[in-house]
Amino acid sequence: RGDEAMIMAVMQYYKKVDSSIRIFIVVTNQEGINYVKKIGGKPISTWDGAYPLKRVYNSILETKPREVVILGADCMDGYYSPYLSLMLLAFYDLFKASGITTYLLGFSFNMHPSALMLTAFRSVNKNLVFRLRDAVSLERFKKKTFASCELVADAAFLLQPDYNFPEFSEFQEIVEKQRSIGKQIIGFNFHPMLKNKQSPSEIMSYTSSLAKYLVKILDKHQNIFLLLIPHDDRSRLSDTLVLDTIDKYLSEKRYSSRYYYRKDVFSASQLKALCSLLDGLISSRMHLAIAALGQEKPVMAATYQGKFEGLFKHFDLDENLLLSPEQFISEHFITVLDMFLSDLVNIHEKIKLKLPDVQRLSEKNLL
Repeated sequence: RGDEAMIMAVMQYYKKVDSSIRIFIVVTNQEGINYVKKIGGKPISTWDGAYPLKRVYNSILETKPREVVILGADCMDGYYSPYLSLMLLAFYDLFKASGITTYLLGFSFNMHPSALMLTAFRSVNKNLVFRLRDAVSLERFKKKTFASCELVADAAFLLQPDYNFPEFSEFQEIVEKQRSIGKQIIGFNFHPMLKNKQSPSEIMSYTSSLAKYLVKILDKHQNIFLLLIPHDDRSRLSDTLVLDTIDKYLSEKRYSSRYYYRKDVFSASQLKALCSLLDGLISSRMHLAIAALGQEKPVMAATYQGKFEGLFKHFDLDENLLLSPEQFISEHFITVLDMFLSDLVNIHEKIKLKLPDVQRLSEKNLL
């Protein structure tokens, strides 16, 4: 859904300029073809197979593009795959060299980037300018690559929410009922990829621990109502894998009246709409946090890959609200949540003040 948030934000941006514009998206397989058609794009299925650089480059040129947009996101420091990072960097260089207006969307840069990528960034055309989506990533990138760079914000901050789906009314009704009896609505997300290389049994172990802490929280804070929100549904590593376990535990402990959970994973635009119903969000998914911040909602988060620190810096938010994966499943979680709940109003005011500047930085991705 994070990738979808950025893709849809870009599509909305171009459609606003020209509603008749055709947007082509490169995919690898039939699933990609179906998805792109569903969101209103035109698929180009040339990425499939080894060494797709020439195939993809030529297939895009055949469309006679006015502009080319490349998804930077968390794919440029080699964390997931140096091969993919190099491919995206090569496309940026090639299309720019071809005289086509080309944007590499703002990306994160973690503390330990691939050595291969450092060499690549130091070797590219010196006229290329790279956009980093937060100040922390920008400083890391400057120190390690010496390439030209500038600050933007994540492209997903441009995403428009979609309130026009049946389940939104259902959530709205539940939230209004809880607010009428004095409850604060806190969104909660947790995903199984928070810690690297975890076995299924380890995932279930720390999920069970977290469920027990949620019971303690609900006992301590009688005025909160939880919305469990899955953000991704990636086969066996779906957010629902861990949220199902939490749901089962809370239900067995007879806390069903204190939370609500639907297994549906809504679209990025719909998730942003749902965030409008919250008083605050606890999340371990960065783009769910971006959706909430875009709706001026306070966020407390579990960090990974060093990405949340830079996101919080955009809004001058207290880094004490960021927990390591280990802290997220410990007593420290309760301590930080106490602080978060007591400061929701002030955090909201900070976000409200900073959001227009962040949205302008987001627009710089396509300027």
